[in-house]
Amino acid sequence: MDRILKELDSGSGEKYLMPFFDFAEGTDRATVRKRLEMLKSMGIESMLGSPRSAEYMGWAFWQDMDIMVEELQRLDMTFWIQDEQTYPTGQANGWILRRYPQHRKLLVDRRYVDAVGPLPGASFPVACWMNPNNIKDLVTLICNEPDDGEYGGAAGNTVRMKSFIQNIPDNELLHVVAWRKDGSTGELLGDGVDLTENVKDGWLYWDVPEGIWSIFIIFRTYRCRRNRDYFNIMDRDSVKVLIEALYEPMYDRYHDIFGTTFRGFFSDETEFGNMPGFNLHRNESSAIGKVKDPLPWCRELEQRLDQTMDGAWKNLLPLLWEKGPEKPMSLIRFTYMDLATQLVQKNFSQQIGTWCREHGCMYIGHFVEDAGNHARLGAGAGHFFRAEYGMDMAGIDVVENQILPGHDYHVYNWGHGEYSGTEFTYALAKLGASASHIDPKKKGRTMCEAFAAYDSGHGLRDFKCVVDNLMSRGVNYIMPNFGLAPDAFGPLMEHRIFPQMTKYMTRICRLHQEGIHIAPVAVLYHGEAEWAGNYMPMHEPLKVLAQSQIDCDILPMDVFCYPERYETQVRGRKLYVNKEEYHALVIPTVEFMTSAYVRTLAALDLPIYFIDKLPEHIIDADDSELDTLSDCSVVSLDGLGYALEQWADISLSSPVPGLRYYHYRRRELDSYMFFQEDPWHEAETDIFFKDHRPCVLYDALEGKYYRAEPLKTERGTQIHLKLRPLQTLFVFFGDVDDIETVPPIEIEATVEPELFWTVAVAEGSRYPEFGPAKPLDTLKNMGAADGLQEFNGTLRYETEFLWDGKPALIDLGHADEMAEIWLNGQFIGRKFLSPYIFDLSDALVKGKNHLIVDISAPPRNQDSQNTVYTPYGLMGPVKFLYTRG
Repeated sequence: MDRILKELDSGSGEKYLMPFFDFAEGTDRATVRKRLEMLKSMGIESMLGSPRSAEYMGWAFWQDMDIMVEELQRLDMTFWIQDEQTYPTGQANGWILRRYPQHRKLLVDRRYVDAVGPLPGASFPVACWMNPNNIKDLVTLICNEPDDGEYGGAAGNTVRMKSFIQNIPDNELLHVVAWRKDGSTGELLGDGVDLTENVKDGWLYWDVPEGIWSIFIIFRTYRCRRNRDYFNIMDRDSVKVLIEALYEPMYDRYHDIFGTTFRGFFSDETEFGNMPGFNLHRNESSAIGKVKDPLPWCRELEQRLDQTMDGAWKNLLPLLWEKGPEKPMSLIRFTYMDLATQLVQKNFSQQIGTWCREHGCMYIGHFVEDAGNHARLGAGAGHFFRAEYGMDMAGIDVVENQILPGHDYHVYNWGHGEYSGTEFTYALAKLGASASHIDPKKKGRTMCEAFAAYDSGHGLRDFKCVVDNLMSRGVNYIMPNFGLAPDAFGPLMEHRIFPQMTKYMTRICRLHQEGIHIAPVAVLYHGEAEWAGNYMPMHEPLKVLAQSQIDCDILPMDVFCYPERYETQVRGRKLYVNKEEYHALVIPTVEFMTSAYVRTLAALDLPIYFIDKLPEHIIDADDSELDTLSDCSVVSLDGLGYALEQWADISLSSPVPGLRYYHYRRRELDSYMFFQEDPWHEAETDIFFKDHRPCVLYDALEGKYYRAEPLKTERGTQIHLKLRPLQTLFVFFGDVDDIETVPPIEIEATVEPELFWTVAVAEGSRYPEFGPAKPLDTLKNMGAADGLQEFNGTLRYETEFLWDGKPALIDLGHADEMAEIWLNGQFIGRKFLSPYIFDLSDALVKGKNHLIVDISAPPRNQDSQNTVYTPYGLMGPVKFLYTRG
């Protein structure tokens, strides 16, 4: 039998669950011990320390840390540490502000004035714009300040002028350029005219030619509307301040446990941070070309622009903000983002990751991936794969109701705006898992911070749906975040049934270790396409492929441009990246490509499928080079699944759009995880596998194996699969002969007895102290019952019945959400998912039997404004199932 199958429930080996563990200044040892022991009792043996001390790395912090480390070592647990007190990572514990103000974020900005010519001898003030507190700029900032901006919505309030005055160096003139302008559309025309040499003593002198002209004054600036005293994510010396302020002190104090008790550092949502807000909603964007704020900048970026474009870039700088001639506009936007994100990779994640590996620990974290930010500015880091390249795990987060059962449609209103449910459901976890599959240093490890800022009305069933979405796409480390307080983990995590969930997650995470993900298809990352022009977001083909049961990874162009980093090869008309093997490459619709990308793709001896059409333009060469892509196929989005089915890893006898699968190979064992993501319909179909070895079914929630009953056919090994909504099931092929399976239960009769119930209430933490029991005329939705519309606690149902001694199960029917059963004082079991079926055989007695059913539901209150509450309580019908025996 496979070693990991033997160890699934052993509790040994790697720690895959690491919840946020807030600790505040002065937390006493007894509280720390109690909380860590609670984690240990749940089957959680690692955590992420999230410090809330008044002074991070101060005396009180180290005192708290010493206590925590001692208790962790006593319990044989491990920990990670968040590298800032609050997200986003970037203030370097205040050192940028207090010690290294010269390393704060540098930006590039512009002001422009329109002039109509001919106007010989014209002059324009320039020096005034070198004052970062220019009065006109301050008024503009105040009037444009958003409600969620750094100054709290100061629109129209000139009294708050002082709030906008920043003690920062003067702006530095970078370039002055004039562009013709279309007076009707505002678009720039022709070519820019360099006027920098015309600036004398703070004035620009120019004979304005005939027509409408925009004169752009472009300058470096430290004025920023978001987190202005944070480091510059592109600048090596600036990022190094974080290492000096936080990483080195940790090593100095705890170097003897680096790599053992202490696993590593966690960076949270590090960003460019050049504009306010997170731009999470469907109609917002921090994409290059849509941003009107200053743009991220550094001196090394200027050097790289000079090397790449021979100085021609300066005249094109206005096109980073303004519309203009298509090819020059696409060229400067693409080149800027390409070089900026390369610097993020080199100077941020690689610098920190290298330091960590040299000091015996790991570096993990995530960025704001939400709503396309993974390829954008603002709260993003520009390019998902580059930003995380230096990390030892790929990382994502799922927050604020982003993944919920059935919410996989495009325009999903979660109460504070509109998300794309398609993106979150189909692309988010795939981004992280793909990065871990293709980057050798990550060794297949993908981490997700899960459930942060979800409304409290979402319970364990929704949490399981979220982690099933993640794990069925390759996430194998889970970081639960339930909005913890220093002395508590929250009602969901502290519930009696949560250890069942931790066992389930640990089993699946362990199954997806030390092997290779098997996927027949790769989909090209859309980041570079978005920088250059119109594009199709990758979640569109990902949805089609998922609903066609054709698994894939997302690949950036870097796997082809830097093959040595990713161990990329093409041989035998297959693509090999790291240890992954792909039969075809899918490229979502893209308008512009560089000539280097076109040449690279044209040289691949590999089936390539462009969706809807080939690229229309090359941004840095003649479009005729596109002819080299003539051997590539063009397929419609709707026809993508059919076009690729020849390479499908599995096939189905009938379509089941809601069924997901994840194939993982570890030595001699092939594992297939199936997840019915559709919350309303069962999945029932025959699945055909290319593997003909012995096989077995595995229910990771129950921890039980079942016979697979395979049939050998021309299409492969046929297994009949039937999954309930939101159910998961594994199929294992390989060395499984020694596995003991559970025989199927044969039901010979079903009885729906007439039962008389009482119900009692225990509020919240008062459980198991119940109020007086009251008779219940019928089982019903208690969410509509008087006095229980807002409820946080447990309902206890009790009844008595007569029994004749036959073996039997009980089916509670419809229950919501967490059910616990006692029969005649004997505990029977707990469940939080349908079917709520329990085996009563060992506790039944002839004659009168006393049954207790406790039902706990997530908190119901008006504070969870965006929650759609399901009916709760025990609603039945309750049935007894007679079994043979």
